[in-house]
Amino acid sequence: MHPAVFLSLFLLGGAADEVLSGIEVLRLAPVDGRAVIRALSGELKVVRIGDLLPGTRVTLRQVLEDRLVLEDVSEETGERRTAWLYKVEKPGKKSRLLLLERKPPPPAPVREPLPAKDPRKPDPPGR
Repeated sequence: MHPAVFLSLFLLGGAADEVLSGIEVLRLAPVDGRAVIRALSGELKVVRIGDLLPGTRVTLRQVLEDRLVLEDVSEETGERRTAWLYKVEKPGKKSRLLLLERKPPPPAPVREPLPAKDPRKPDPPGR
């Protein structure tokens, strides 16, 4: 993974967020590039690499042993975003959704160096 890729929560907002948060990844077949998902409607679907997830503009790019790698293209900026949608851990649980962003973290605040201690002066009382 490129060093400029950082992990954060994937929140699309609006209808897309509702649809993706309702999808459950039930079975994964990495060798075949397929997965079985339960759509928000409750319908079971087999999705393959290159397919759009039901009700979204999000494309399935890769099937791994524990998650799907998804790609979304922002309509506003054209920016490509990559997300991971994990296989459900227990029946009845939802799949966890994470986004990989290509943005560096904010810079650390710059701090002024502490003044150098004059070895000729004694420490103040209480130190």
